[in-house]
Amino acid sequence: MRKLSLILILAGLGTAFYLGLGASGFFQGSNRFFLPGDLPGDLTVRLARAMEPKIAEDAPIRPAEDTPNPTDEAGIDPTLEALISPDEDAQPLYPEEDDWEPIAGDPGVDFPSVAEEFSVYVPVDEPVEEIAAAVHGNESIPSLVEVLRVRGPLSFCGEPVPLDNPEVRERLEKELMLSLWDRPQVLLWIKRSTRFMPIIEAKLEDAGLPRDLRYVAVAESALRPHAGSPKGAMGFWQFIKGTGKRYGLEISNDVDERREIRRSTEAAVLYFQDLYQLFGSWTLAAAAYNMGEEGLESQILVQEQINYYHLYLPLETQRYIFRILSAKILMENPEKFGFSLAPDDYYPLIEVENVEVVTMAKAPLTLVAKAAQTSFKQVKDLNPHLRGYDLAAGEHIIMVPKGAAQGFNERFETLFAQWFEAKAGNIYIVKPGDTLTGIAEAHGVPLPTLAMWNRINLMHPIHPGQRLLVYKKTK
Repeated sequence: MRKLSLILILAGLGTAFYLGLGASGFFQGSNRFFLPGDLPGDLTVRLARAMEPKIAEDAPIRPAEDTPNPTDEAGIDPTLEALISPDEDAQPLYPEEDDWEPIAGDPGVDFPSVAEEFSVYVPVDEPVEEIAAAVHGNESIPSLVEVLRVRGPLSFCGEPVPLDNPEVRERLEKELMLSLWDRPQVLLWIKRSTRFMPIIEAKLEDAGLPRDLRYVAVAESALRPHAGSPKGAMGFWQFIKGTGKRYGLEISNDVDERREIRRSTEAAVLYFQDLYQLFGSWTLAAAAYNMGEEGLESQILVQEQINYYHLYLPLETQRYIFRILSAKILMENPEKFGFSLAPDDYYPLIEVENVEVVTMAKAPLTLVAKAAQTSFKQVKDLNPHLRGYDLAAGEHIIMVPKGAAQGFNERFETLFAQWFEAKAGNIYIVKPGDTLTGIAEAHGVPLPTLAMWNRINLMHPIHPGQRLLVYKKTK
């Protein structure tokens, strides 16, 4: 009885407390636990992104993020990632240029002004309202309804697009809207065009291929050398390994020419020539580039239809030509869509010179950088096809900054001879009971560095008698 009385008393006190809060207006006008200003800035952004509406099947198809292979551009085997990856909370608000997305669903947030206001620094501890104020530009964005009114004639590689077909127009408008949804990405297409398009256009012109094929590279990779896909496609033209090798690209642990704009474009030219010879249509050739020639040929035979716009194809391929057309429309008429750039806003074409490098043994790329009188980073940026930190034994054509070719070979031979002579004193022979961690600690170098020097997979054991390259730690 006493227990029941105590429970009733506590229940009564709780009810009174709740009613008292209600009378004070504590709950009035609030249907959530926190307001944006109550939380740290980056947590507010994450909550806003988590609550924003999803686009589901209409989400824009974007090139996969750069996915370096083992010992690639990051220079690290995937097994080292956990050892050296930075704290997530230390990341900037928009860590990758191609990952930037506006916060949807908040009336105070708008796209950044194109060109002039594109580079915006926003501290991660700012509330959402201040972020909105920081990225809101003064440049007016044209009406979406107006810009979707594509007036013909429209063609792809000289082949007409039947805009009088309502279903075709709808498919084109959808891709245009999805592209414009990510305006920063479109701006990057436009800004990169002056750096890469002249190279692509020259290769297409030399082969007598239509200029519109240049927009395939935009749809495939957004003109990024390290763009990759979960299926293993890589580079500007997103070649898978088998197709790339079939058209003459070197793809190995040391070199991946899919990432080099000139060599990969030459391979794409050969592939398109074969596809056009097979299908007799550039539109069908581009569709086959996406889904494979055998797959498209099978659909044509089964459906008894040779018009791309009337074929029922995998959903990605049904969208593919319209993604390319969307890139063409946006990049050929940027002002119409609110992208008003000054000449200095475009990324310049980088002037380079080729040098021939011959090595009798694997050598550090730092020797190439020193011989070119530039930085390791610039050598990697100019030669994205070179993987890892070393240059494999053999002959190589390497791009260096303009003016660096003069005297390069003499400098490289001297540096290589000095390095090769000193290398003997930097060899450590693994003993029974040794571990990589113990070797790294004994020599005062980080474990990831030891792994990079020797291109070691930390998941694989070392063995007595194995020879490891261990440089002295520079102070």
